[in-house]
Amino acid sequence: MKKKNILLIVLLLFALNLKAQKDFTLYNFNAVPQSIKINPSIIPDTKVCVGLPGLSSIYINYFNSAFKPFDIIRERPQDDSLRIDIDYLITKLKDDNYINFDLSTELLFIGFKLNKGFLSFGVDHSLNFRFDYAQDFIKFLWYGNEYFYNNPANFDNTNIDINHYLSYHIGYSYKLNEKISFGTRLKFLKGISNISVKKMNLSLNTVSDPQTTYAFEGDYNFRINTAGMYDNDYYKDKDYLMGQENDFDVGNYLFNKKNNGFAIDLGFSYIINEDFSVNASIIDLGSINWKSNPINYTSKKSTFYFNGIYFDENNDSTDVFEATLDTLSNLFDVNSSYENYKTNLHTKYYLSGYYNINEKNKVGLLLFGRKYRNHFEKALSLNYNLKACRNFNLTANYTIFENKFDNFGLGMSFNMGPFQSYFITDNILTAFNPLNTDRVNLRFGLNISIRNKPVKITDEDAEYENITD
Repeated sequence: MKKKNILLIVLLLFALNLKAQKDFTLYNFNAVPQSIKINPSIIPDTKVCVGLPGLSSIYINYFNSAFKPFDIIRERPQDDSLRIDIDYLITKLKDDNYINFDLSTELLFIGFKLNKGFLSFGVDHSLNFRFDYAQDFIKFLWYGNEYFYNNPANFDNTNIDINHYLSYHIGYSYKLNEKISFGTRLKFLKGISNISVKKMNLSLNTVSDPQTTYAFEGDYNFRINTAGMYDNDYYKDKDYLMGQENDFDVGNYLFNKKNNGFAIDLGFSYIINEDFSVNASIIDLGSINWKSNPINYTSKKSTFYFNGIYFDENNDSTDVFEATLDTLSNLFDVNSSYENYKTNLHTKYYLSGYYNINEKNKVGLLLFGRKYRNHFEKALSLNYNLKACRNFNLTANYTIFENKFDNFGLGMSFNMGPFQSYFITDNILTAFNPLNTDRVNLRFGLNISIRNKPVKITDEDAEYENITD
């Protein structure tokens, strides 16, 4: 097996996967046209909307299920200086933990009212990363294998998912009557690159006397799929070594792909009466077929034994690196293949209800769910919308998500003539104490939005309303 394959596998197994975005605050924030992306039945408060390319919607999301920066960097009691405290960090870890990062940019967005609905289309660029790891993984990196002397370390729940793709979409929201609206969005997906752990079983156990040597043995069985990252013909023909020149074509990486997929979004809204309404949506129901330079790393269920790497003081760093690769090549029995594979998008489910206090104020309840592998994420959000005036709208919420109870969201949109700017976050507290948070969530953008002219009430109309009242 080639050394570069072994190196990639080790990096995948022992590097410190992307969740899809949630957007609790954006949901039902009709003042921002991009809200139709998570509630396709919404008809935005605009006649025509053109997003500024690359600036109309920029989304950043980070979530760490286990620890915060201040759990790693802590003060010394004697002098208040800072130190890195991995031992304390380990106490914050659960048996299963994950880190998630999302980045999404809207490259194109155009929408306009058509008949009794709203038609929109555009292009989105998305990068999703998620890494799931066991507490034993961090203990092994920090304490070494001595810690697991006659105490097996289990890495079975270690997974990594990286998804990089473009989404070309077209959607239509339709008002059937005064009570019912529904909408759909069709997406053509163009995969750029992907890393996906299909199966992972790995355990380690130190078996030697810790007074002599720290050799260990373990069991492993895994399959890792990658696509769009390498030119298979290049690597099949050459024994690639670290440091060897490899031409990287950005255009080929981004656009010359055969990784096609499709997805659909569905939405439904029902006005019960003048006070109450309900909404439901299903987002990202679809998949991507990965056919561009797929490489599959597969092992059979096997046992390995490792008693270290031998080198002396005369070896330079290159010799040590080569010795490490040689040892790992002999340690794992891994086969490489080039089979196409499919990954599903992580479908999200929303259900909400609203109570209209008056024309400017409403409150609501939002339920969210999403299944990722064997874990079902769920959230409950209480929200408030204020239409302060024609040019300023505000939304705020409180969300319980993944047993986190300190999520306070805030969203604002500003209009100055045809220009609209907006800022939305699911956790505004991050801005006040960034080093003591385990999540960052932010969406902002600039649109050109042409809205309906306000209806002027004449003196005759006002007098008629007073008579009828």
